[in-house]
Amino acid sequence: KKLHQKKSDDLLAKLEDEHQRVQAQWADFLEKSALVQRSKEIHETKIVSLEEVVKRSVHKIRTLEKQLSGLNPKSFHDQLVPSRNEIEYKQKEVNNFSDESDTLTTQLVQYREEYQILDAKLDEEKKQLQSLTGRSASLHALQQESLGQKNEKENEWLKGRNLEKAKRLGMILEVEDDWGLAVELVLGSFLQAVCVDDGEIQNYPDLLGSFSEGSMNLLFPSQTGSKSSSSNFLSSKIKNNSFAGDLVSQVKVARDFSQALELRMSLRDGESLVTKDGVWLGKNWIRISKDEKNSGTILQRQKELVSILEELKFIEEKIENSELDLENISENIRSKEIERESINKKLKDKQASLGELRERLGEKSFEGKKMEVDLKKFKDEISQLENQLEKDENELAEQKKKVSEVIKVFEKDGEKREEYAAERIAI
Repeated sequence: KKLHQKKSDDLLAKLEDEHQRVQAQWADFLEKSALVQRSKEIHETKIVSLEEVVKRSVHKIRTLEKQLSGLNPKSFHDQLVPSRNEIEYKQKEVNNFSDESDTLTTQLVQYREEYQILDAKLDEEKKQLQSLTGRSASLHALQQESLGQKNEKENEWLKGRNLEKAKRLGMILEVEDDWGLAVELVLGSFLQAVCVDDGEIQNYPDLLGSFSEGSMNLLFPSQTGSKSSSSNFLSSKIKNNSFAGDLVSQVKVARDFSQALELRMSLRDGESLVTKDGVWLGKNWIRISKDEKNSGTILQRQKELVSILEELKFIEEKIENSELDLENISENIRSKEIERESINKKLKDKQASLGELRERLGEKSFEGKKMEVDLKKFKDEISQLENQLEKDENELAEQKKKVSEVIKVFEKDGEKREEYAAERIAI
């Protein structure tokens, strides 16, 4: 009985130990099983999260690819070629108008310089004209006084016989150089003589009847011509001397006073000698004239007057031509200014049109550059998303693999659960 009790106690102790072992084994199994379950839940949560991330990434990539497909910078830039060609054409037009405007400006500068030069020349010519006119008026007044043309009664008498336009002898004589003083000395008051044709007085049989005061010389053309045309006679020193021929036909010339004295005794009756320096002598007389030499002779003044009148005519023609040239240049300036104004207006319009085209092209070019930036940005973003997607898919595959391994562990744990459960029941 004691032995039986002892065996019972030993068996009970053994069963108690077995029960504790099984309980400990079961508790350990449950703890490990809970850890596996927790691991499974964690991996599944990661899988769900990764699948959502992958889904979003795929959707984002597709969205970007769709946007990317709408971006074609090359095609966009190709569409800008006509605008660039138009701008190039407009720029050529602007350059042409600008060159034309510059050419007109250069021409205007040249015309204005020519105008200033010609205007200064015209002023100088007018000053010359004024000076010559003054000199002419002064000489004319002095000549009228010397030729007796200021005698009002004489002029009135001449006018009454239609002789007011008749020339005085001093106005028509042409004398060789240096012989003017000699001719004046010999002709004396006859230089004031009125030169008329015989026919002009035929209608006035009482020609001198009404001349009641003063003195006057009338000269008619010589009927016989000059008897002495030898160079030894004073008549050879006078050109066109039909009126003065008879007055100087008996006057010889001498080189100087010494020669005149040598020739004096050989003079015939009525003949005389005169030197170019103003000494006139006959066989028994001498006349000297020095005043006119100092103050200027009638013939010298007349010669100067003729020269001045010719010069005045020449200056007046120059002034007329200069004024005409000045008017032509002024017209050229006006014409070029109008032309340049028209060109500048066209240039301004072309520049404005070109500016608008460039502004529009600039906006389009900015769009094209923005498109290129967006294209690069989308490609970079897609590349980044694809790289991340690859990582996420790899991570997702890894998590699924781990879940699969956990499930296998679960299956083994299920077998152990049954085994451990049977042991517990058995105890």
